Amino acid sequence: MIAFALGCSLQVHLCEAHPEHSHEDEKMDLEGRVLESLKNSILKSLPTKDRSSRITVLQEALRKSGFEERRLNELGWAFVELARRTQNESYYGLVQSTTEISKRLYGESDDVLLLRGHTLLQQHRFKEVESLAHKLAKKRGLPSDLILLGDALMEQGRLLEAASAYQAAVNQRPDLSALARVARLRWLTGDAEGSIDAWHKALRVGFKGDEEAFAWCASQLGETYLATGDLALAESWADAALRRVNDYGHATFLKGKARWFSGQENDSEIWIRKAIEIDPLPERQWWLEDVLQRQGRRVEAEAISDSLMLDGSNHDARGLALYLASRGVDMDRAMKLAEEEIEMRSDSATLDVLGLVQMESGHMEVAQESFIRALDTGIQDGRLLLHVGTLEFAKGNHAEALQFFEDSNCMKFQMTPSEIEVLNELMAEAKASLSANRSTLSHKAY
Repeated sequence: MIAFALGCSLQVHLCEAHPEHSHEDEKMDLEGRVLESLKNSILKSLPTKDRSSRITVLQEALRKSGFEERRLNELGWAFVELARRTQNESYYGLVQSTTEISKRLYGESDDVLLLRGHTLLQQHRFKEVESLAHKLAKKRGLPSDLILLGDALMEQGRLLEAASAYQAAVNQRPDLSALARVARLRWLTGDAEGSIDAWHKALRVGFKGDEEAFAWCASQLGETYLATGDLALAESWADAALRRVNDYGHATFLKGKARWFSGQENDSEIWIRKAIEIDPLPERQWWLEDVLQRQGRRVEAEAISDSLMLDGSNHDARGLALYLASRGVDMDRAMKLAEEEIEMRSDSATLDVLGLVQMESGHMEVAQESFIRALDTGIQDGRLLLHVGTLEFAKGNHAEALQFFEDSNCMKFQMTPSEIEVLNELMAEAKASLSANRSTLSHKAY
């Protein structure tokens, strides 16, 4: 009886052990298949137009070296450069794959963490980036760590903290990457002249053969000149960027806008369409819709609008929220998008969009709070001033509204053609209202 019980016990034990062993095997087999799938994904040939000799060489080296850690990291950064050059965010998926492979094979090194941080930044996971970058900055404190930290803080609207991180990076190595951040920060705090000076310094420092870095800096400098109304220099810097990277989306769009403001409408349409082909961001589609509307091509313009509202959030949720609120359509969707964005970042542009959505939804008091927070950053932005002026006008404060409208008009090159039309109409109404009030007061006095 005892022997039978032991036998049964042993039998049961063996039967229970077998499934556990099988489950562990299955888990290891699954992990192996996942790893192989990740490896295959980063070794695939790229589309012809995006092929890079550097990426091809690194892919071949990985095949031969058995996925050496250093080569994996180099390939990850090559994919980052490709994503920036082509403005194709899908390549950040390949960056993520390289970091995952490296983590599975070697653990998560500091270099892998830095690379992962740049991927998270593109996914707008700024709080995660901040946490990761703080760890790197505390442990190593390299300029690249400090710049990543500054980027995460700036996107969350914490400009003083971002400035501190960027300054620490500049103190160590005043290169193009660090100086470009200084230029951007100066613009966000209302120092246009200082921003232009910093962009020039960044370009003078040099870009060490990184054509995309030069194109990005030149485009940003051109955008700054456009915002100040210098159309010739704006287009000149767009051309400089395109000479380095001939299909660079930011520069292509900049050139289209400069041509529009210069009165070259047909050329403007060509360049804006090219920019949309590279990356169909909501602002670019909005611009094309405006250009077509002003040429009387309403059917084509409506088709662009339909396309924008259909998938605009896939490319830029904040941009779509701005478009919907400016048009006064689908406000529930606009509110959802704006509230989701403000959870991730609280910079002046996001606060402005949230304020506009709140205002257009009839929530005037909370809209004013959002606008005040945006203005408190010190940014000089024509669109923000238009929205604040619109709120003041709706409240009956026509004199205050007119001042905001006139300030906005000085920065109208930051806005779309339809926004400028709205600005002109509201400015005329405010002037007419104030003139009528003065006439009434004068008549009563008489």
